[in-house]
Formats: sequence, structure tokens, C-alpha cells
Amino acid sequence: MAADVAPASDQQPSSASAFWWRLADNAFRRWFLFLLPVVVFAGLGVYQSTQALEVYRSDGRLNATGNPLVPDAVIGGAPAQFWETPADVTSRTLDEQLLTDSFVEDIAIRANLGDQLESGFLRLGVVRSNIWTSTSGSSLVTVSSTWADPATSLALVEATISGYQGYIAETVASDAREAVAFYSEQLEGLEAEVDAAEATLTEYVANLPVLDDGEEMGVLDRLGLERLTAALATAEGKVLETEDEIERAELNVRTAESDAGRSLTVIDAPEMPVAPESTLIDRMITVISYTVLGIAVATAALLVSTVLDRSIVSRRDLVALAGVSFVAEVPVDHGLVAPKSPARRRGRGGPSRGSRRKTEPTERIDDTDAVETAERAGV
Repeated sequence: MAADVAPASDQQPSSASAFWWRLADNAFRRWFLFLLPVVVFAGLGVYQSTQALEVYRSDGRLNATGNPLVPDAVIGGAPAQFWETPADVTSRTLDEQLLTDSFVEDIAIRANLGDQLESGFLRLGVVRSNIWTSTSGSSLVTVSSTWADPATSLALVEATISGYQGYIAETVASDAREAVAFYSEQLEGLEAEVDAAEATLTEYVANLPVLDDGEEMGVLDRLGLERLTAALATAEGKVLETEDEIERAELNVRTAESDAGRSLTVIDAPEMPVAPESTLIDRMITVISYTVLGIAVATAALLVSTVLDRSIVSRRDLVALAGVSFVAEVPVDHGLVAPKSPARRRGRGGPSRGSRRKTEPTERIDDTDAVETAERAGV
């Protein structure tokens, strides 16, 4: 019997295997508690999916091959890279403009959303998040917008396209506009010079001596008058030249704006959407996201409850208790169990008196062996 006593260190499980056994036992014993957050979060996901707002989408497609900003496209210090197509450059520059509040505000005003912006009911971030661009091939750019009503969705796409065309016209005509501003500033100074020359000439003539009939003007007076008259004529000539330059620059502005307006061709004009966008994928994503969140919560609860569980379910748990030391283990031995009487094996019939006498000594002998085995093991 002593050979049946095994030290604890020979059969003691590792800490990792003990933890996983405890984890599995915890999961199977309390499965309904860990299933509850999954069901609750999945139900929340289903509820949220039913609250999804139906939106209408409108698209407009542009041809970017004639964009005058593409060949040397240096916009905002970001030149077009050699791998960028005209569509890529146009989409990038349009997306950059959508990041500015002035451009988005202009789009909102063009789409008749200015009153909502002023009242604070609508924010620029909402407008910006519902407008985006995409490319198709090397020359086609699609401007898309979604909104709760089809008319506003259409108006946003039209406003975005017209606003970007205005941005192109302003960018292309910027040099001509600067020329107009430069010559206009010069014209103000030249006109002031003409006024000063006229005033000087008028004052000089007024101060000339009165000549009698037949008397000629003196040489010095005549030279001074000719000099002032020439100065006035020169100033007036400069004014005329500057005005011509201004007219030429303004013509360049109008030409550049006209060319820029025709450069970005609208291939497919945006149309009024007749049906809302399908929200099936969004709803599925919502339900799946909430379900995964519920699984994460259930998993965290399982791990925390397993770590905090201090119940004794294994030999290691017993050894870990303070003040308890493990000496030996008595394995289960069928020789220590009293055999059943023949009457019990037969079924319903009770044991006879003779068979009971034969069984009782056997049970006492077996019990004595069990006690002696436990005393040898030191238990």
C-alpha cells in the first residue's frame, strides 16, 4: 500500500494548465452570465441599426484633362508628382479646398444652407463630411454628396463644382488681377501728377505780366510756359498709357476666367436622386460591431472572474492556502471499497443473513487496511 502514495510534486499540474482548467470550469458553470452581455450588446446593435438615417446621394462627373492647374500644378506649395494623373491632381486640389472653412461656407451658401449656418443649426463640419471626391481612370473625377433630402444633395454637388470652377478661374487669373491692381495704383499717382501739373501751369500763367497790344512774351516766360505745358502733356500721356494697361489686364482677367470655366468639363451633370441609399451594409456593420463589443465585455468578465476566483478546485489551490502543507496523496483504490453482496448484485432481493455475516468481516478488514494505509502516509 505504501507504493501507492505519490508525492505532490510528481503529479502537480503547472500554473498555466491550472489557470486554463479553472477558466474552462468557470465558463461552463456560469455560461449564461457570460452570454448575457453578448445578447444585450447585440440587441443594442439591432436597435441602433433600425435608427439609421436614410440619405440621398447625388454624383457629378468631371473631365480634368483641360484643367489649367494640372500641367504646372503648384497649388499651395504642393506640386503634382510625376505619378499623379490629371484626375489625381484635380481630386487632390478639390479635397484641399474642402478642408478650408471659406470654401465650405461658400458651398453651403450656394446650396441655400446659409440661414442654417447663421442660426447655428448646421455646422461646417457636417457639410464637409457629406462631400467627397473620387477618381476614375486618369481624367475623370466624380464629386459626390449625401444628404437627408434629395434637393440638398443635388445642390451640394452643383455648388461644389461651381465653387471649384470659380477657384480655378481665380487662380488662373491671379496674375492678371495683380496687374490690374498694380496699374490701378499707378494710375492714382499719375492722376495726382496731372492735377499738380495743371495747378502749376495755371498758377504760372496767372502770374505772368500783362502784355500790351503787340508786345511779345519774354524769352524766360515763354520757356517756363513751354516747360510746364510739356510736363502736363507727359503726365497726361502716362495716364493714358496706364489706362490702356489696365484695360489690357482686365481683358486678360476675363479671358482667363472664360477659359478656366470651359477647361473643367462636366461630363455627367448631377441629377436629383429618386431613392435613398441602401443602408443594409451599415446596419450589418453596426450589429456586428456591437456584438463584437459584447464578446469583448464577456471575455473580460470571464478573465477577471477567473483571476479573482479563490475557490478550491484542484490540488494546487489547496497547497496555496496559508498554513496548509501537502504531505501525500492517497489515490483511489478499488480494493478499499467493500464489494457488493450477491443479493445487491441480484437486484431487488435483500441480502440474506448468511451473506451479511460473510460481508461484514470483509468490510471491517478493508476499513482497517485503509486506516493503516493513511497512518503510514502521515495523513
